[in-house]
Amino acid sequence: MRENRHKLLSSKFNEKDYELISTGGSTGEPSVFYLPKNRFFKEWAYVFHAWAYRGYKNHIRAVLRNHRLDPNEKMRLNIFRNELVFDAYRTEEKYFDFIYETMRKYNIKYFQSYPNLAFLFFKHLSEKGKDLSFINGVFLSSERFTDTQRQLLINRLKLPVTCIYGMSEQLVFAIDWDGSGAYEIMESYGYLELIDNKGNVINEPGREGEIVATGYDNYGMPLIRYRTGDVSEYKQVQPKRILKDIKGRKGQIIIQPDGTTVSVTSLNLHGDLFELVDGLQYYQDTTDAVEIRIIPRKAPMDEVIKNKFLDYFRDRFHPEMKVIIKEVKELERLSNGKLLTLISKL
Repeated sequence: MRENRHKLLSSKFNEKDYELISTGGSTGEPSVFYLPKNRFFKEWAYVFHAWAYRGYKNHIRAVLRNHRLDPNEKMRLNIFRNELVFDAYRTEEKYFDFIYETMRKYNIKYFQSYPNLAFLFFKHLSEKGKDLSFINGVFLSSERFTDTQRQLLINRLKLPVTCIYGMSEQLVFAIDWDGSGAYEIMESYGYLELIDNKGNVINEPGREGEIVATGYDNYGMPLIRYRTGDVSEYKQVQPKRILKDIKGRKGQIIIQPDGTTVSVTSLNLHGDLFELVDGLQYYQDTTDAVEIRIIPRKAPMDEVIKNKFLDYFRDRFHPEMKVIIKEVKELERLSNGKLLTLISKL
């Protein structure tokens, strides 16, 4: 896709109607593709459909995801999306207290985040004995919602969690209405298949396979039977197709010197940086440092480019975290040949 994306463009493609998007993906190699500029109409319709299960009707939301605010900003109001955005890279207790008090002050009843950040946030509030009864919805996406996180948020704190499964390519959409790990496939959004390791389609419960996706709306650059790297199995296939949990996104957490964590999902390269790499992988075997392995588009990587990456990543980790940029010719793979974005020995 990176090298031949222009060969994938159809006769329907008109550059003024599309924009180039990148994502870190689950394979370590940034995907680069075109999406229609008007895609948000459909996307937000499905997102709002999922959130409406918790009574959401365009209420203002507290959002703690992949945003880094200016040092003098504690929060930022996004009027277009009706969200109060907080800095996802400030995970100290005082800032979590500030988020909570702001939600109480402005009667914000809905909270949107990654599972990992939500876990840290609500774990802190639980330990402080804060009242959480005013929260009507916790909306999670982009990472696997683990059993440990579910135990705290749902079983212990009784929070109303709803999870979304989707992707930057906007090919398929599934909703875990109550955070139980069962994802109902939204058949009208895109076509989802489960494929075994021999390429056969799985049509019955109980057999694991890779999620393969086909979109319905991108006429300019159609992605057909697109391999996601995510693994699941059917819980049921009739009358609705429901997936039993979605694996493949677990273990994507970098631990920092102060015990806080950073989601790999929030570190996706943007701007011109993703055009400089043919592969990227994080490696961690100590909480004091993280090694970022890069296959440069143009080797060897000069000091100017290396410093660009250093500045980008240092700005996103704890000040005591040592960031190491390492140029490599290939990325480390698991015994089964799969390549993960993060190799963690912790």
